[in-house]
Amino acid sequence: MRGLRVWQNKGHVSLRVVLGWCLDREQVDHLLVVNTPGVGERGRVSFDSAVERATKALLGNRMVDHFRATAWPGTQLMRHTAKVFVARFDAELMLGMSKQEDDLFQWTRRSPKRLPEDICLFRRGSDHPVLVSVTHENDAYIVAERDAGPPGFERTESSIKDLMLAWDGPYFCLR
Repeated sequence: MRGLRVWQNKGHVSLRVVLGWCLDREQVDHLLVVNTPGVGERGRVSFDSAVERATKALLGNRMVDHFRATAWPGTQLMRHTAKVFVARFDAELMLGMSKQEDDLFQWTRRSPKRLPEDICLFRRGSDHPVLVSVTHENDAYIVAERDAGPPGFERTESSIKDLMLAWDGPYFCLR
C-alpha cells in the first residue's frame, strides 16, 4: 500500500459527486454497505427490517455476498456483529443511490429513509478500498495514489491503518 494518499471530507458530501469521482477516476466496481444493529434497554441486539428491505431492493441482482462482520472499513464493533452487503457497482447503481438520497451522511439506519450505512467502494482484487465512510459520524475518506482527491476532500497525514480503513479479511472486513 505504498504511495497511497488519504483524503478526508471537509463538510457536506454529495453522494453523486463522490461516487462519480470514484467510478471515473479509480474504476471502482464493488460497493459495500452495512445494516448496523440497534441495542435495546436490556442489551438485546436487533436489526431494522426496513433497512434490510431497502438494501435488498437497492442492490437487487447486483448483490454478490452478504454476511455478518465485527469490523468493516472504518468501523469495528466490540460485542456485536453487523450485516454487510456487497454488490457489483456501476453508473446505474450510482444514479439510483444518489436519486434515493444525495447526502452521503443521510445514509444511516436512523435517517427518515432508513438506509444502509457506511458506504464503501473498491476495485475487486485491490489491496485497499477507495471510499470509506462512517456515515453516522459524518466522516468519509478517499484512498488513492492521486495527487488530488474529489471536491470537498483535503489530504490528511493519517494512514489507512491509523484510521482503520481496511481490515485483513474478505472485502476488508473481519467476520
